[in-house]
Amino acid sequence: MMQHRSSSEPAPHRIGTLARASGISVESIRRYERDGLIPAARRGANGYRYFPPESLDALRLIRHCRHLGFSLERIRELLRLMHQEGAACGDIDRLVSRQRQEIEQRIADLQALSDALGALDGACPGGGSVEECRTLRSLFNQP
Repeated sequence: MMQHRSSSEPAPHRIGTLARASGISVESIRRYERDGLIPAARRGANGYRYFPPESLDALRLIRHCRHLGFSLERIRELLRLMHQEGAACGDIDRLVSRQRQEIEQRIADLQALSDALGALDGACPGGGSVEECRTLRSLFNQP
């Protein structure tokens, strides 16, 4: 049963309201709740699930972090640091720095893939048979 709240206390959210306000699907919100990334919902007398008001801010943070390529595990670490007594801004900065380094490594890896494909692209003038295709031969001869 929902408890009475003071008029200054923010109202809890139903899952559909959270989904619309955060831009995150209902299925993802359920997964984040299951995984402990957002506070668990409470059941009202009407059977609806009500999430605490702070869930919306957490979901907006999760959405932005996902947009920046953060894994759910790294987001979990960020949320843990946010609520950890004694955690400092430097802890958050190190987490963001690790994320940036990983993104830069992925960019370098993708650039290497692009370069490798560029070397293959146009290796064969086309028009010949598959058996004569230099691009296909190059693909077979790559380590």
